[in-house]
Amino acid sequence: MALSRSPLYLRHFESPSLISGCIKLMASVQVAGKPSPFNYEYGYLCFKIITLAVGVCLLARRYELAGTISEMIADQDSILLDIFSRRVSQVVAEETEEAYGRDPACDWILGWIKAPNRPQQPPLASRTDIMTLLVILEGDRKAFLKSVSSTVTPGLSGVMFMIWRHVHAKCISKTHSRPESIAVPFSEVLWRCMLAATKDEVTPFMYMFNDMESISDLWDKHSKRYDEGDSINVLNTYIMRLDPTNLQRYSRLTSVEMTAILRFIKWTVEPGCEALIPRVFSMSLDRAWEAVAEKEVDDSILIDAVGRTLVYLGCALSFVQD
Repeated sequence: MALSRSPLYLRHFESPSLISGCIKLMASVQVAGKPSPFNYEYGYLCFKIITLAVGVCLLARRYELAGTISEMIADQDSILLDIFSRRVSQVVAEETEEAYGRDPACDWILGWIKAPNRPQQPPLASRTDIMTLLVILEGDRKAFLKSVSSTVTPGLSGVMFMIWRHVHAKCISKTHSRPESIAVPFSEVLWRCMLAATKDEVTPFMYMFNDMESISDLWDKHSKRYDEGDSINVLNTYIMRLDPTNLQRYSRLTSVEMTAILRFIKWTVEPGCEALIPRVFSMSLDRAWEAVAEKEVDDSILIDAVGRTLVYLGCALSFVQD
């Protein structure tokens, strides 16, 4: 990881084999026979290397790695990996936006298709490795959220982009025999990433969320596995995002972002987290009212966001009463 602190050495992370190797190492870190890498520094280190390697590969394939390195060298005031993460998120957002309405358009950068005026790239990771990584992240989701919300994980949007394109191909572009087996784990990981998203990651994560909306009912039907500790961590992170103190790292949730996250949070309310519910309600309602008063977005979008907010809060309240 010392290499990542020197911009000139970032090129050493441009290696699909490094990504594959680290995924296999993460899978080997187990507790009671199940992968649990985020409970150990070694496992989390492997994941950080994956995020760096994926990010470097994406930047290199867009011919933006040299410019990123130059910016990191020239900017003496910013944290080096913050610059890196921002540039990766910009590439992911642009490629994701490019894919809207033209299904596989952005898959060239992952090496999965040949695109006009683009060189053929080797696969960034095999689909088997991507599924292995998704299973690991979802299986260790509680520790994963703690890790990404309490430490700096530069380039997280790049890893999620890679997984999202695999899920999109299997569950949205094609008919999968059991789409819930892929869509549910990905949705679980994605909303946790949205919850802990830094400023640069918000836009690409929201693009992915919007794409998954068409099959979001699968998550509602199949994923409701939480415990008190996880619920408390989720709600505390949500409260932090509504009133962040580290404004250099986090942006305050917009009304639309808040509504998207509340869709998932409504299911996480478990016995033991009741003390947090009044603050969740008051801050959410204050944020919704502020959005109305300031006409934060177009009326139709605002009405939908506020309406959904009230519905999701109502669902959470019913779970508390039960």
